[in-house]
Amino acid sequence: MLDDEQPGESGGVEVIAARLEAITARLDGLAARVDGLAARVDRLAETVERLVEQTGCDSSPDGLDIGPQQAGS
Repeated sequence: MLDDEQPGESGGVEVIAARLEAITARLDGLAARVDGLAARVDRLAETVERLVEQTGCDSSPDGLDIGPQQAGS
């Protein structure tokens, strides 16, 4: 029995089911947003990879440009 439900009152299960449906809908919406963000990150990673290949430049871990990559490095 819920705190706001009186003894013998029906509908408690329906209230819980409605709340769960609302929560599920919100989670579905959040999952769709996360999927969209993941797709954007993937596209960004592909763009960065392509730019590194085109320019021959990469960044060191401290964020400083280390210049063109040396052959055999």
